[in-house]
Amino acid sequence: MRLFLRPLCIYLCLCASAFAHAPYYSDEIRLSGPGGETLSLKILNGDGIIVADPQQAIIVDDTGRFLAGSPIAEALSAFCAASARVEDCVVYDAHFGMLYQPLPSRFEPRSVIEKDGKPTVYPDYGTAVFGFSVRKASPWEIAGYELLNLRTAPVITALAVAWWTLLFRVGLPILTDVRDLILGRTPTLEFVSALSIRTFLVALILFLTFLGWMVSFYSVWYLAFCAGSGCLLANLLLFWRRNPQDGHSGTAS
Repeated sequence: MRLFLRPLCIYLCLCASAFAHAPYYSDEIRLSGPGGETLSLKILNGDGIIVADPQQAIIVDDTGRFLAGSPIAEALSAFCAASARVEDCVVYDAHFGMLYQPLPSRFEPRSVIEKDGKPTVYPDYGTAVFGFSVRKASPWEIAGYELLNLRTAPVITALAVAWWTLLFRVGLPILTDVRDLILGRTPTLEFVSALSIRTFLVALILFLTFLGWMVSFYSVWYLAFCAGSGCLLANLLLFWRRNPQDGHSGTAS
């Protein structure tokens, strides 16, 4: 336990001192309002310090005036129709499976929160939601928006699948080792040595996965896709490794 608690404490201290940053936008979409005015839908990011940065979808006018704000979340994605009208947009909260849609009739002009196009405020937990409708996404909507998220981040998704493939590639042979031990095919000492190494590697990979999750929350559906794909690929790799040996032994006999 100490082996993982010590680096975790070091990580938390480093995050608190080195990763602090100003608010920033991770997505900006220019739109037209009901009266033809220029508006922008933006994803405002705060400073999570040691965990994922909190996010809030906001609507601002061309002067940077705050018009609408969604609930605070950690995994927001904005999607807009080709018409580029503010009422035809939706913000998907992947972590909680919620949808936030701008409601121009409920916009409330407030203070200017930008300077030179950059935010001057952090997401405000104390501000009530205004200018957005809030509802639970249906299963079909969740599936659709999750697929859109996969398409917009193919490199990150590929790396996540490769990471889970590594985890299962290291961990799955433990089952085979246990079977061989029970059937008497593997000496006890050899089994204990292999089990110790594999258990350590699996624990290390899971620990690093947990750290990654802390700084970048993702939906349970995204996790299921990456983990399931990784498990499938790991099984294919293990089968491919065993198959040539079986084929060779069959030819030799």
